[in-house]
Amino acid sequence: MRLFLLMLKVQFKAVYAQPGKEGGKGSEGFQRVTTWLVSILVCALVAFFLGSFGFSLQALGAGSAVPAFASIFALAGGALTSFSKASDVLFAAKDYDFTMSLPVPQRTQVLARLASLYLGGVSFAAVLVVPLCGAAMYCDPALVSPVRLAAVVACTLLMPAPVVGVCALLAAGIAAFTARFKAAKALSTVLQLCAGLAIAGAWFFISSSIHSDDTTALSAMADTLAKGMGLWLPPAAAVIDTWCRGSWGALALLSIECVAVAAICVWIVSHCYRAIATMVSATPASSQRASQLRPRDSRSPLMALSLKEVSQAFDTPAVVLNQLFGMVGMVAMAGAFAFAGHAFISGQAGPEAVGPEVADIIELTVVLFIAYLASICPMSGVATSLEGPCAWIMLTLPLPKKIILLSKMLPWCVMCAALSLVCCVLLAIGGVAWQAIALCAVLPFSFFWFTANLGLLIDVSRPNFGWVSPATVANRSRSVLVCSFASMGLWIVCLAVKFILGLVFGWSVGALAALLGGLAVVLLLGGYGLFRATLRRPILCGEKA
Repeated sequence: MRLFLLMLKVQFKAVYAQPGKEGGKGSEGFQRVTTWLVSILVCALVAFFLGSFGFSLQALGAGSAVPAFASIFALAGGALTSFSKASDVLFAAKDYDFTMSLPVPQRTQVLARLASLYLGGVSFAAVLVVPLCGAAMYCDPALVSPVRLAAVVACTLLMPAPVVGVCALLAAGIAAFTARFKAAKALSTVLQLCAGLAIAGAWFFISSSIHSDDTTALSAMADTLAKGMGLWLPPAAAVIDTWCRGSWGALALLSIECVAVAAICVWIVSHCYRAIATMVSATPASSQRASQLRPRDSRSPLMALSLKEVSQAFDTPAVVLNQLFGMVGMVAMAGAFAFAGHAFISGQAGPEAVGPEVADIIELTVVLFIAYLASICPMSGVATSLEGPCAWIMLTLPLPKKIILLSKMLPWCVMCAALSLVCCVLLAIGGVAWQAIALCAVLPFSFFWFTANLGLLIDVSRPNFGWVSPATVANRSRSVLVCSFASMGLWIVCLAVKFILGLVFGWSVGALAALLGGLAVVLLLGGYGLFRATLRRPILCGEKA
């Protein structure tokens, strides 16, 4: 235990240590306080929403769905913090040689590295699960009992553990498979993306297989959901049984399942950790780097730097997977609505259909959600910090600063524009109104352009070149946090304005599309203004070289 606590201290210092600053301590303190206040505000809003959701479920007689949703949220918390970051935390840390030289067992080192992911999953689960179950207990005081309180605690503390273990095992397997290839990290990123899509597809299959014959009674639908979740997810079955029947035996079974799965996964990873890490560090990349450094007369400096940015991004799965999932989500959302959602709201899939005004509002809502997915986590927000110790190469290039900074956004702008056109084609095939299709061609890109420039400005102003693991850049970057809040705020404001003007004041779909198109123009101009402001800032602002 003493060695584990010592290694845990080393890992937390490596993750949370800040590079030294030459000045501006007051500004740094103000930014930290602002970040904490915004984070607390967002957590409070999420807790209020989930509390209202739990209270409504219990008040409407669908209380059996509360533990099912609590289980889903707890598992999702562990997945959000570990799926894309486990590989970098285990095999991309720069302190590997130092930690492996210590007289510490491999199992202790693996546990210490995964501890930050587990604690992050517990934090997410606490924010999601506790308000949901607490509001249900507040609605029905008869639910307050020691066994249900223990179920909430166990769901929060234990259910993220097997998810973190499975993600670590998956990351180790992918790293062991891809270590033999030259483009190992890029291939690892692609395989992780495919694994994430496979998991999403499996979850869609599970959720679509759960349906109730009685769609008029919420209690019957809730019971069907609880039974379905219990059938596919054994830990969820234990939580549901503990909550609904007050079974201490089910609580003990939940503890055994979560601890056993996590322990087995950690044991397997720790048993192969040294071998896999050695294979990853010895990946033959010299020929690949040599091919990248070969002079090519036909390639412009902007194109060469853009290709370098793409290669660097795919070498850091913890960072690029967030944007890739958003981009894939754009196409998935457009395709799902084109082939299923539009037929449902127009009455082609059943006898009931919504009115044309409401259908137009729904179509614009889908376009807004596509725009939100496009801008949720722009890669340019961490592109400067990812240079790390090699930042001096970027700073000494005999190129204009405009070319260097533009190369950090150009590949992702091209990707976003191309996928926006793909979404337009899918919506056109599905028979969506032409106003929504035209809006889909510009609004997602304008959202992305604005948030990408905002993230680039923040990252250039205060880069973090002293990271130990690339996952640290993704976890603790202010630019990622600000861009996420900015895209969410734009999305919420646009939704509110659209619903108020469309449903209350009766604006037509053309007028709403024109208003949102004007917003797109404003965002494009605002992004250009942010890019001009970035050009006037020194990259090493306040950082010690």
